[in-house]
Amino acid sequence: MRTETEPTYTLADRAAEVRCRGAWQPLLGYPNIEASAPRKIASNGAGIIYLVSMDTVEASQIRSFPTAEFGARPLTLTTDWYSNLWVEGPRLFYTSTTPRLLSVSMDGGGSPRLEVEAVADPAADGGAITELTPEHLYWLEPVPTETGSYTAALRRVPRSGGEAELVAELQGPFLELQRAEGGRMIAWSLAAAAVVESDGSVRYLQEEVTGVSVIGADPSAVYVASSSLVDGDGSLWRVPVDGSERQPFLPTQGFAVHHVWSDGAGGWLVQSVDYPPSGERLVKLYAVGADGSAELWACDPLVEGALELSNPIFTEGAVYFAARYSDMWQLVRVSRQGS
Repeated sequence: MRTETEPTYTLADRAAEVRCRGAWQPLLGYPNIEASAPRKIASNGAGIIYLVSMDTVEASQIRSFPTAEFGARPLTLTTDWYSNLWVEGPRLFYTSTTPRLLSVSMDGGGSPRLEVEAVADPAADGGAITELTPEHLYWLEPVPTETGSYTAALRRVPRSGGEAELVAELQGPFLELQRAEGGRMIAWSLAAAAVVESDGSVRYLQEEVTGVSVIGADPSAVYVASSSLVDGDGSLWRVPVDGSERQPFLPTQGFAVHHVWSDGAGGWLVQSVDYPPSGERLVKLYAVGADGSAELWACDPLVEGALELSNPIFTEGAVYFAARYSDMWQLVRVSRQGS
């Protein structure tokens, strides 16, 4: 017999969940036994560029999936592998296991061209951690210590060629690197985040603390979540890279936040995980406005939901991303009109 305190799951709830799941539109997929999911994707304005990563570079392919042509087949740009990628005009620039920058035409013709190669060769697990600016190729080089832990060296080399130089030394391992406003660079991982100023000085936006995790970063800030053991019921914070005071993020929203991405226009895409009375693990995507208002856009239709999402690509009418599952990955489209 149901008690008054137990949650109810009405037909209206089920109908809303079905509509939400229907807004999640898989475009193509690959089995994980043959190909691992790309952690980063890009757009050339006409298609989504992604990696079909196999056991070897020789078997891997960088492809472009046209988004404006119904039923169009992916175009193979080149047989290669990337750890990061950027679109500039008609060419795709990318880095792989070492801090070397290559480019290839996005029309699918021609071989990759070596743009610049650093002297050092600090290949890390999953490939070099790199970022590209108009003037330089930056990378994070893991540096082992005598205690068995790691620090990190931020280095760069001019895109026009020349010697590599040390920009800054950071305490602690970092797995992500990205440009930030004001000529800064952000290095971050799940546990910590640091900003490197244009003069090479380092500020730690979030140091490693048990129960506190970094759940996203954009050019202006990093986003930090604390567990209930650290901060009562748990809190979310936006920590600006310019050194100003941190601010509460989504203080009135009633959903758990697992990851935050900026949409580049003052809003955010938020990944949440819910456990409705249906008993399934439900991955949800919310659009959050600059005023903090949240709109549920889509729910993963697969039981247990995606384990990881790549960076999203925002177009005028939709958001695209790669979703990783235990046995496959998919390229997914979600309409920006919501569910």
